[in-house]
Amino acid sequence: MAEQFKALIPVTKVLAEQAQRSPRCISHMDYLRKNLFVLNRHLHLIDWSEVKIGRVGFDGGAYLGSLFRRKEMGVFITARSQFTESYLAALSEGFSSDEALRNLHYTFIITALHHCLRPENIDEHRQKGSLSQLLDKYNYLLEQLRSLAPGVQTP
Repeated sequence: MAEQFKALIPVTKVLAEQAQRSPRCISHMDYLRKNLFVLNRHLHLIDWSEVKIGRVGFDGGAYLGSLFRRKEMGVFITARSQFTESYLAALSEGFSSDEALRNLHYTFIITALHHCLRPENIDEHRQKGSLSQLLDKYNYLLEQLRSLAPGVQTP
C-alpha cells in the first residue's frame, strides 16, 4: 500500500500547485458540531479561533477529512455528497465551482490521509479489530486521488 501512495506523489504535487493559483478566501477550519447551529433555517458558525486565509474549498475539504476518520464509509459517502452539494450551493458567485471542488477534494484527501495514516489511528483500528475498515478507507483515498488528476503520469 505504501508504494501505491508514493506513486501518487506527482498527483498531489500537481493539485497543490493548482491550489496555490486559486483565489484566497477566509476559511473557518473548525467545523465541529459544537461550532455549528441553525437559526431560522440559516447555518451559523461560531468559534473563529482557527480561522485562516486559505483557498476556496480548503475549509470544506478539511471538514470532510476529519469526518472521514470518524465515520463508517456508507455514512461518510452520503454525508460527503450532501455536504458537497450544499457547499457548492452556498459558494459566492465570485468563485469558480470547479476550482472550489478541486481544492475541496484535494484538501479532503490530504487531511484524510493525515488522519488515517497516523500510528495512533492504526493502533485504534487494530485494537477494535477493524483494520479491514481502515484498508477500505485507504483504497477509497487511492481511488479518489487517481480520479482527481487522471492525466498525471505516475511511476
